[in-house]
Amino acid sequence: MMRWLLALMLALAACEDDSHVAASAHGMVVDAVEVSDTSSPDGGHHDGDPSPGSDLGTEDGGPNDGLDTDEDADVTEADPNIRRVNLSVNQMNWEALHQDPEADVEVPCTVSVDGGPALLADLELHGGYARKFEKKSYRVHVRGDEPEWDLFGDGPEIQERFVLQASWIDPTFLRNELTMWLDRQVSVLAPRLSFAEVTVNGEYHGFYLVIERIDERWLVRHGLSVDAHLYKAESHWANFAAKADPLKGYDVQLGDAADVSDLAALLRILTDTAATHDAFQAAVAPVFALDDFMGWQRVHSFAADQDTFDKNYYLHHPVGATPGSAVDIFRIIAWDADATWGNNWDGKALDPTQETWHGVDKLSPRLLGIPEYRQSYLDAYSAALDGPFSVEALKAHVNEKAAIIKTAVQRDLDAWERDDVDFDAEIARLLGAIDSRWTTMRAVVDELLGE
Repeated sequence: MMRWLLALMLALAACEDDSHVAASAHGMVVDAVEVSDTSSPDGGHHDGDPSPGSDLGTEDGGPNDGLDTDEDADVTEADPNIRRVNLSVNQMNWEALHQDPEADVEVPCTVSVDGGPALLADLELHGGYARKFEKKSYRVHVRGDEPEWDLFGDGPEIQERFVLQASWIDPTFLRNELTMWLDRQVSVLAPRLSFAEVTVNGEYHGFYLVIERIDERWLVRHGLSVDAHLYKAESHWANFAAKADPLKGYDVQLGDAADVSDLAALLRILTDTAATHDAFQAAVAPVFALDDFMGWQRVHSFAADQDTFDKNYYLHHPVGATPGSAVDIFRIIAWDADATWGNNWDGKALDPTQETWHGVDKLSPRLLGIPEYRQSYLDAYSAALDGPFSVEALKAHVNEKAAIIKTAVQRDLDAWERDDVDFDAEIARLLGAIDSRWTTMRAVVDELLGE
């Protein structure tokens, strides 16, 4: 209650009679002054004009307070592979957003990309454990407009939502990007990632990963129905096992949250079907895309993912599909993979030689205990190790991206005073983890195939 009242007071102080604060069971929305009226078309502000965050100067405790930045410095020299994102945020809204990092607070801002128009948007903190760090991650949701931005190097697309991930636990900024790229290389559904230097009210704030949101526009781009349920696995209870409350561990991102009978039925089938090839082919294969699931398991076990399998994924199911039709099937979508390649979920280094070849969820041991599925899974794993999982392919990708982002990452590390982090050493550790993962999994898969 005190937290709600504090945010209410902040919003009222910022906006006087024009503000509106709406609270709900899921969090709080703070609507403040119209922030787009004073923005210049390029997302900055004209000299002498009051800006939406004109009282956000660093000397007064604004969004960049505490950053070791050169106030006269611009973002690093333009690179077409690095986006430029500017957020303009009112002082009191910024404070309300950060007052309690565990609270779900949404505030208005404007956002511009690569010098384009400043568009009205909503801004909120992103992540769970990531909220504990000084440099925060953010979700951006453009209001009303349908901006065509080239966020991911594939040409202009309508992108209403995206994540700015601080990548605090992974100062290479590449583990998540590498793993999602590898997912897509082997036809696993996964978001695209890119890089951005972010300014707040025109002042440097940091280097970020830009992550594509799994939303209705993403579904359309991938030929998936929007008349669907989209479930996000939020906690370790999302372990593919039946339970009294099928939503335990999941959040409904799209569709009717009052009727999740499709999820309940899926989890019951995955739990109760006899662990034989015939039984799984008859009961599981028609309702759950097993090839997607096994591809996802291979990529994320190869990457030694410490924070998925029973969380950090999406399930998509078309609710309007004809029962039993080819499209009436659950598909898995990968999400969030920075605890990989020798990194734990808290950013601590791990021995990358663990021999786990599938997930810690309840389904994969049952599925891969069936000889026919086990054989096809391992055959595909072996082929991938000589193809998309090869050391040469992965190192080439890492080295290419590291060369692009090195200067921008170093600026971020300097600004956030992370003197204990050496980017080159971190890249070397990532490359070493790739070597270790390949050597380890080559031996594991060969041994399993020889049994």
